[in-house]
Amino acid sequence: MESPRISSIAHMVLDLPPSCIEFAPAGLLEDYFVVGTYHLELTHDGKDRERGEEEDQPDAVKQVRSGSLMLFQLQAGPELLLRQTIRTPFAVLDLHFSSFESHVFGIATSSGSVGVYSFESDHEQNGFMKSFASVQVADPSILVLSLAWHPSSTRPSTIAVSLSSGQVRILDYKASDNLLRIIQSHTLEAWTVVWSTMGCIDESCILYSGGDDSTLCTHAEVGLKSSLEKDGAPLSDEVPQSISCDVKTHGAGITAILPIATGVSGGEILLTGSYDEYLRILIPLGIGKRSKVLAEKQLGGGVWRLKLLGANQSVEDRELELKVLASCMHAGTRVVEIKRSKKQEWAIKILACFEEHESMNYASDTRVEMSTDGLRRTTYVSTSFYDRKLCVWKIKDD
Repeated sequence: MESPRISSIAHMVLDLPPSCIEFAPAGLLEDYFVVGTYHLELTHDGKDRERGEEEDQPDAVKQVRSGSLMLFQLQAGPELLLRQTIRTPFAVLDLHFSSFESHVFGIATSSGSVGVYSFESDHEQNGFMKSFASVQVADPSILVLSLAWHPSSTRPSTIAVSLSSGQVRILDYKASDNLLRIIQSHTLEAWTVVWSTMGCIDESCILYSGGDDSTLCTHAEVGLKSSLEKDGAPLSDEVPQSISCDVKTHGAGITAILPIATGVSGGEILLTGSYDEYLRILIPLGIGKRSKVLAEKQLGGGVWRLKLLGANQSVEDRELELKVLASCMHAGTRVVEIKRSKKQEWAIKILACFEEHESMNYASDTRVEMSTDGLRRTTYVSTSFYDRKLCVWKIKDD
């Protein structure tokens, strides 16, 4: 049966192209969300700044990236209210609220830095954003493409980032020596990085990264005991790292990775998205081994971002049911159901498609609330890049 097509119940056009979005966590002002924007301006200034040449070149083109952080409130109706805009001298490529300090969120910038902001409320319970930290993790010519907060409560200020140079770097924005680790993962852009759901042993954790080189990398034993060794030397090479890369499973660049704890013998699977338009379910590779593909489905567009919406698991029957939101570039947004049967067979089904966007859907998120009849109601907010559109929509019986 064909997946139902959905129309928006509210929408607006932004002044700059949206690249990322996230709602405030539960317990804060949950009807607020932040949108990061990305604007690329090409100017002719007579100098080739990209190549570092200073002689006159009348036809040289300079790329200038800028952006903004936009704070919205989703009110009943629904109605979209823009509460605050912070203009930035860089583009914003990714943003995520902290895992343990829910009023804090970090952003990935086009100028090689990570910005850290607080989300607060005034005496009238109106939310606002405020910048309070910035870490320069790479040369300003390098883009920070994604970020992921550390999964351990003992390291609430530690963040992993992936770079346009192909590297993965780990930083602590509160440490005197901010940069903790540098890992050369990919030969082309490292589009995404994420921590394993399996936790850490002695602060040694597993990282996954995906790149434009179609490579999925597993970084084992990423230990971060302190920002400095006891003799004062940098920690960057203190802990040996085992890196294993799968170059065969994906047919194009890897743009999204979502780890899921399966509950079976403490195992973990990965959901991956790629420019090849496939959503895949993988058992992550061990060192020196190729990933095992459990199931895959073509979603109609490059799978840029994945977000887990819900999980139901039967321990006795070993069944598992997941609901996932996929931002699928030119194809729009997909709501996907993933099931594991009693026989340990996996299946992927598209539940709904939102295709009102007229350009690249790079970012989507949801707000869940309880209705007066005690049922959970989900509101979806999705964006598209070149037409600068922000849409609100719902799924019947969702």
